[in-house]
Amino acid sequence: MTVLATAPAPIRPDDPDEQVVLRASAGARLLTARGVGMRLISVASNLALLALVTPADLGLLAVVRGLTALAGNTTDLGFAWALLRRPETPTRREYSALAGIQLSIVLGLLLIAVAEPGWLARVAVVAPEWRWWVVGVLATTLTVPFGTSAKIRIERRLDYRRIAFYDMSSVLLLNLCLLGFAWAGKFAVGVFLATGGIILYSNLLLWIWSPGPMPSFRPRRWRRLAGEFAGFSAGHGCYLLFTSATPIVVANLFGLPVAGLWSFAVRLGNVLQVAFEGFRRAAVPAAALLSRSEEKLRRLVEDSLLGAARLTVPVIAAMYAALPAVPLLWPRWEPAVPVGQLYLLGFGLGGLASASLVPAAVARRGASVVVAEQLTPMLVGWLGFAALRVAGISSIGWVVLPMYLAQVGALWRITDPGLRPRWHAQVTRLLLALAAVVGLTTVGQVLAWPPVPTAVAAAVLFAVVADLPRALVRMWDARGMRSA
Repeated sequence: MTVLATAPAPIRPDDPDEQVVLRASAGARLLTARGVGMRLISVASNLALLALVTPADLGLLAVVRGLTALAGNTTDLGFAWALLRRPETPTRREYSALAGIQLSIVLGLLLIAVAEPGWLARVAVVAPEWRWWVVGVLATTLTVPFGTSAKIRIERRLDYRRIAFYDMSSVLLLNLCLLGFAWAGKFAVGVFLATGGIILYSNLLLWIWSPGPMPSFRPRRWRRLAGEFAGFSAGHGCYLLFTSATPIVVANLFGLPVAGLWSFAVRLGNVLQVAFEGFRRAAVPAAALLSRSEEKLRRLVEDSLLGAARLTVPVIAAMYAALPAVPLLWPRWEPAVPVGQLYLLGFGLGGLASASLVPAAVARRGASVVVAEQLTPMLVGWLGFAALRVAGISSIGWVVLPMYLAQVGALWRITDPGLRPRWHAQVTRLLLALAAVVGLTTVGQVLAWPPVPTAVAAAVLFAVVADLPRALVRMWDARGMRSA
């Protein structure tokens, strides 16, 4: 790995591939800001709801949103990935066939819900009087196929502003509606009306922005797409299995208390996921457009790695240093501290690799990259948990680093050598600063230093080693050069 030149290459405004890279970098920052905004809206709304509704009301909301999410995920088994990664623009027939496949799945789920009320009652666990309300909400998911196709077209145009507006407005409207119904004392009814209304709003908004062909119900066209979709569907299935089944595996092997520690660590990782998701989502359609240019693809990888590292490594360092102070407020969560710290390091490294390497690797290698990304940490993690169980050890934190380091190794290996990023000096400084914080915090924990002063000292150490003041000046200067 060679270090990037300190002086950036001159930007050619007449180079369309260069414009794609620049738009993707700007889009990643916009989508990351949108992710932060969405999290703030959700957290503020949840805190307000706690004062207005009962636990049973929140349980009803969780069930209804879970059912609609299940319906949405069932219809999007990696299909969008297959069309987003294509260098060529998908044809109207392919969009039509995709909508037909998804609409058929939604109709099948809806028919089951209507014909088998007992099944619906078992899955939804809601009172019988809400049965038709649940069916009504599920009926709104008939618009999902139309929204999916429109969203693919919008993302392929790199229209990040509309993507950000769609996400932010949907979350804001949903939470405002829920708060309004809770304030009026009609929260139970509001759960169904707000959830169904937002599903209609979001999918119809996408369709208005980018209308397309109507669904096609011709199995021959479906079969043509099945082979292309199969790999991405497998990758999506591995993702759902990894994220959903891992806490179940931990609970079965070590009990619910240890599963709670895992859940605590995952919630810490969700803070970082906002940035990783923003860079990855912006880079996927851009990588498809750049798939024939190895130089520009590599530039996209390098920009994504540097941008994601600038945003997430300081957050990882701050959270790692602050975690030892958690027992001061909540003593019962002291065992979660080492698990959370190791998870932050592992998830952070894996997230940097995923955000930077996956879009370009998928553009060249296809669905095998997505499968390797999810399957590798899942297998290493589950085998590691099983080994700990056999050894009679419940310190699951020691499995986290190997599982995510294995993910980094798998992604590095599956990425073409010509697309692997050249190392940047600023990334080196950030990682060295992170290592310094980890060392200082760990020594403080071993020697039982006061956690708050140690965290403050760690923050100062990070700023010095990472040379943050000068780095911020360089980032601002680079931003001015690119906008000129």
